[in-house]
Amino acid sequence: MNSPESGLWALWSQIGQNIQVLFVAGGLGALAKALVAPEGRWWARIVQAVGGLIFAFCLGPIVANFLTPYAGEEIWAWLAAGFLCGFAGESSVTILQNKLMGGRK
Repeated sequence: MNSPESGLWALWSQIGQNIQVLFVAGGLGALAKALVAPEGRWWARIVQAVGGLIFAFCLGPIVANFLTPYAGEEIWAWLAAGFLCGFAGESSVTILQNKLMGGRK
């Protein structure tokens, strides 16, 4: 059994709080997109969710820096950025999948 000092838990505790917030908020943004536009193919939904998390991780800090002056606290800017990027990332992957593999228009 893994101890709390090793494995994924250690990695999670070592990354910064802002990155943790991006992953959680990005995942919630991807979940919101999944609830708004259900996908019949489970493998496509998994790819879309991973795409949403990648968008949140890569673009979230940039968006958070733009939102920080308008948020009361910096953490709210990071939460909003993660959610927006997760939602937009999943939408972008859905559009790309439909263009490349056919599907809903």
